[in-house]
Amino acid sequence: MRGKQISINKLTPPELPKVVLRKHLFRILDKKEHYQLTWVSAMAGSGKTTLTASYLNNGNFPCLWYQMDEGDGDIATFFYYLGLAAKKATPRKRKPLPVLTPEYFPGVSVFARRFFENLCTRVTSPFFIVFDDYQEVPLASPLHDLLKDALASVSPDIHVIVISRTDPPQAFVGMLANNKMRIIGSCDLRLNLEESKEIIRIETGKKLSGKIFEPIYKKTKGWAAGLILIAKSLEAGNTIPQLSDKFTPEKIFEYFAIELFDKMNEIDKKFLLKTAFLPKMTTSMAKALTGRNDANRILSSLRHNHLFTGKFYTPAEIYQYHPLLREFLIARAENTFDQKKIQTLQQRAAELLQESGHVEEAVDLFFKAKDYKDLILLVRKQAKELIAQGRNKTLEQWIKKFPEDILNQEPWLLYWLGVSCLHFSSTESKGYFKNAFDLFKHSKDMAGLYLSWSGIIDSIAYEWNYFTEFDPWIKWFENHTHHAHSFPSKEI
Repeated sequence: MRGKQISINKLTPPELPKVVLRKHLFRILDKKEHYQLTWVSAMAGSGKTTLTASYLNNGNFPCLWYQMDEGDGDIATFFYYLGLAAKKATPRKRKPLPVLTPEYFPGVSVFARRFFENLCTRVTSPFFIVFDDYQEVPLASPLHDLLKDALASVSPDIHVIVISRTDPPQAFVGMLANNKMRIIGSCDLRLNLEESKEIIRIETGKKLSGKIFEPIYKKTKGWAAGLILIAKSLEAGNTIPQLSDKFTPEKIFEYFAIELFDKMNEIDKKFLLKTAFLPKMTTSMAKALTGRNDANRILSSLRHNHLFTGKFYTPAEIYQYHPLLREFLIARAENTFDQKKIQTLQQRAAELLQESGHVEEAVDLFFKAKDYKDLILLVRKQAKELIAQGRNKTLEQWIKKFPEDILNQEPWLLYWLGVSCLHFSSTESKGYFKNAFDLFKHSKDMAGLYLSWSGIIDSIAYEWNYFTEFDPWIKWFENHTHHAHSFPSKEI
C-alpha cells in the first residue's frame, strides 16, 4: 500500500508559490492550432515547470502530470506508471489500463497507440498531458520512437507538453518538420525586464531603482534562478558584486548559493547537506536522517522563502530540492564529510526510501553505498512484483549491476535474472537458470531447485531447437519426485 501511495509523487504537479504569470507565453500555449505537442526546453532554473504548472493552474485546465526519470528508459516501467497516472487523473474509470508484459513486445508500437487511444477516451477535453524532466530518459531508450508514434493517436482536444533541459531527440524531428510540434526554448523563457523586476519585488518585497536593477538584469540575462538567488542575497543584506561578463548561469548559481549557504548556522548547514542524499523526502524521513525534530520547520521555511525547494501534495507532503540546489549540496557534502560518513548517509537514506515506498531511488542509493546485503534482500522482495508489472528490463538492469563475484554466489539473483531474460533471450536465460540450479542443489533449497528446473524447461521450449535437451532434465525430475514426498508449496 505504501508503495502505491508514494508513487503518486511521480504523478503530481508541484505546488506553486507566488509566481510571475507570464501571460504572453500563456497566449502562445493557448494557440495550439494544429500542434499535438509543445516542447518546452531550456537549462535548469529557467522556469519551465513553473510556466507549465502556472498556465494549467491559471486556466483551471485538467491534466495528467508525469515526472520522468531514468527508470522510464524501460518502456514497461513508463506504461506501468502512466497507467497509474491515468487512474489518478480519471478516478471514476475503474478498469485499469493494461501493463506492458512480454507478450505485447512483438507488437509494442500497436500496444502504445492503443494505450493512448484508450487514455484519450477516459478524459474530457480540453485536457493536457505533461511529461516533466524528459531529459532523464536515456537517449538509447526505445521510448522516444514509441512515444512519437503513439502521440499520433492522441485526440486533437488533448495537448501534450514535454518539459526538458534538452532539445527534442532525433525521433521527434519529423513532428517538428510537419508542424505537429513547436518548441518554446531558452529565448522564449528568458524573463523580460518587467518580469524580472516583478521577480525581485516578489522575493524581496521592494522595488529596485533602475541603477541597481539594470546590472542585475544584464548579468542574469533573464535567467529565473539567477534572479531569485540575487534577490535572496539582497534580502540578506548583501550588496551586488561585480560579476564578470564571462560568468555562466551555473557559475552565478554557485556564487550566490555559496554566499547564502555560508551565512547559515552550522546545524542548518548539516541538515541541508545530509538531506541532499534524499531525492525526495517527507518531514519524518528528514527527521530520521538528521535527528532534527524541527525538520518540518526547516523544510517549510525553505519552501516559504522560495529557496529552490518544491512541495508535492500526496497522502503525505513530499519535499524535493531543485536539481541545481541538490547538485550544489551534494558537491559540498562530498567535500565536507569523509567517505565513511557519506556511505553511512547513503545507506540510511536508502533504508528510509525503501520504508516509504520509493523503491527505485532506494536501489540507486544502495548501489552507491555498495550495501549489497540489503540490496539483495530488496531486489528479491521486489522481483515478483516487477515481473507482474512487465518490468523485466528494470529487474534485469538491477541484477546485472551487481559485481560478478557477488552475483555468481546468489542463486536467487541468478534465478530472477533468468526470469527477466526468458522472453528476450532464452539461451542466456537458460544459462542463468542452470547456474542457479547448481547453487540451489548445493544448498539443498528445494523451492529454488524446482523453480530453476522449471525455468530451464521453459527456456529450452522457448528456444524451440534441440528437444533432446529435455531428456536429462525430465530424468532428473522423475528420479527426484519418485523419492520426494511432497513439493515445497502448492504454488510450486
